[in-house]
Amino acid sequence: MRVLVSAGEASSELYGAQIIEAMRRRVPGSEFFGVGGERMQKAGCDLVVDARVHLSVVGISEIVSKLPSIYAQFRKLIEEVDRRKPEVAVIIDSPAFNFRVARELHKRGIPVVYYVTPQLWAWRQYRVERVRKWVTKALPIFPFEEKFFREHGVDAEYVGHPLADIPPPSISREQFADEFKLDKAKSWIAILPGSRRKEVKMNLPAMLDAAAELGDTY
Repeated sequence: MRVLVSAGEASSELYGAQIIEAMRRRVPGSEFFGVGGERMQKAGCDLVVDARVHLSVVGISEIVSKLPSIYAQFRKLIEEVDRRKPEVAVIIDSPAFNFRVARELHKRGIPVVYYVTPQLWAWRQYRVERVRKWVTKALPIFPFEEKFFREHGVDAEYVGHPLADIPPPSISREQFADEFKLDKAKSWIAILPGSRRKEVKMNLPAMLDAAAELGDTY
């Protein structure tokens, strides 16, 4: 089986790697190509578009400045679709990019599975029409989303959250503290500004200011 996988962000790229590994176990000899990053590449996906380089954007100004590059990568992907003719496509989150991928695949009669569906129930619900028109099967990760999509005429099936399948860390709190020179007697707060460079640049300064306000309690 030849499968297109399209994951435009760091989190969805992690899920893409999980899908590839699971499908390799169930359908030996399957081939994967598409959009992703290092994890998907290690799992055996031939990257046509490196999402880390070409799709990792935040904010309208950055998106506009990179539109020519993003469109060029999109055309490159569709050219590979026409050349390789996948039997199915799995698109993951990233609706701004993946809705366009779904539209082109639908035109070519290629079944599209949408995993980690966009949160259309929360905003811009009119876009559910695109899912109904271009997506063969929707796989939402929250139980109430299945009802939402089904009520809008989409073939949807709740499959659970992918993070629930990741094994918990094997390292103990004491070992972690020793390795990273942390005080075991204090509570710890993780600072997680984001997975993209501009997210870090925009979010981290304010988070560090907040950490400074907390002082040495943590």
